[in-house]
Amino acid sequence: MKITPNKLAGFTASFAFAFLFLLCSFVPVKAQNENAPAPPPCGDANKPFQQRTLDEILCLTPEQRIQIRQINESLKDQVQAARRRLQFAKRALDEAIYGDNPADDATVEQRAKELGEAQGEIARLQATRELKMRRVLTQEQIRRFRFWLEWKARQERNKLLRQQNEQNKQRPNIIPQRNNFKQGQKRNERPIKQGVKKP
Repeated sequence: MKITPNKLAGFTASFAFAFLFLLCSFVPVKAQNENAPAPPPCGDANKPFQQRTLDEILCLTPEQRIQIRQINESLKDQVQAARRRLQFAKRALDEAIYGDNPADDATVEQRAKELGEAQGEIARLQATRELKMRRVLTQEQIRRFRFWLEWKARQERNKLLRQQNEQNKQRPNIIPQRNNFKQGQKRNERPIKQGVKKP
């Protein structure tokens, strides 16, 4: 089965999106050294790490790509339905709180419960998809994925630090002027030296 560049790009995007949830929930067993070398490259060894797609970093085989695409397709309808339910639940809760009718505690509590159930369904489907994908990967590929997660986290931290530094540079450096003139003396008036008579 031939995989075109467009299909490969679409697969990479969907695969990366499927694992974004792990960025928040993944807890590394052991933090790696910041200077630790990247896993041995697959394919083009001269391609910079930051320019590689996730499937290139994981070294996925064509069979694995097909399996992951099938996993995404099998859950696609359920995920779309769950997202629609989540959007509806959010709107219903907002309407219950901020609508024209006076807010009712029982209604708001019910809408909040429905929102929580919708969020739980999204999390359940996400976990189901990630578990199926994990079973497709080898232990070496899981190690590569953990390395990629930590690399992404470092990139995010560095980005935040750069933004904070830029904000600090743009803030005006206000230094209070010292009051070198005597009380009652005007600011532009030169002080008269004591002991020197004016001609």
